[in-house]
Amino acid sequence: MILPVVDLLVSHCPYLESLTIMIFRKSDPWSDVNVDNLFLLGKWPRLRMLQLMNISFSLSHTMRVAVGSFFSNNLAIRHLLCLIITDDGDIPNIILPPNCLPHLTYLYADRRTIRAILSCPCSPPRALEQIQALTLNRTFWEQPDSSFQGVNKDALLEVRVFSIQTPDDLRLLGVLFPCIEYLNLEGAIGDEDTETNSGVLMAEWAQRLRSFQNLRTLYGMPLFSPDMVQENPAIIVLLADIFPRLKFLYGTINDSGTEIIRGANGPTWRIAPKPWAAFLDPYTIEEQ
Repeated sequence: MILPVVDLLVSHCPYLESLTIMIFRKSDPWSDVNVDNLFLLGKWPRLRMLQLMNISFSLSHTMRVAVGSFFSNNLAIRHLLCLIITDDGDIPNIILPPNCLPHLTYLYADRRTIRAILSCPCSPPRALEQIQALTLNRTFWEQPDSSFQGVNKDALLEVRVFSIQTPDDLRLLGVLFPCIEYLNLEGAIGDEDTETNSGVLMAEWAQRLRSFQNLRTLYGMPLFSPDMVQENPAIIVLLADIFPRLKFLYGTINDSGTEIIRGANGPTWRIAPKPWAAFLDPYTIEEQ
């Protein structure tokens, strides 16, 4: 069913600017659909937004190169959502030629696609501003291309971390991308003992995150919910000292948060409204 649709798009929509293919089947909502023909035929010089969810392609070397060529041929893409369902280990799904996706600013993808894009050389480096679903583990850091020369490290402002292997992964992320202002860790951090010595835990996590010196908003930290801060108000003084620009703390996307108020008599706090849902919900995506 996808093949004739792509044929029609190629032949009748040469100036396509936005394309979304999201596959949901009632019998198996997370099953994937092969879209080889999309990557083999699609070429739209004005395509700025591309969203592909629950798609797959043939895992041959030739096809992985073809997918890279697709991204190289569609240079105007700024907003990319690409969730590829595959079970081929840590082999990259795509092989990208240098300088593809030069205008990319928003990226939400599976871990192999994210890594392939971050590692692909680009001159000048891509001014990528937002990454969703980032997976941090040993493979992410120990590969030779972990310096990620294909992106402007000072441009990245918003990150949603999908999972971490150790708390030190967060420290390294802050060192690699020093200008991050919005950090969402919801679901990435395992359950912590918040009933006993919660003040100690709060201080430990504050130290683990201190490499994010430009941080303005932190999501997904139950330890920093209004209830926890009320029990340990001294943590606000510590956070204000470690993070000079930090203003908002949110435990979960469904709860109100904490706003840090800096005054002449030292930092205080008050309950903040719920956060902006579009950043937190990866399925609420609008072109920036």
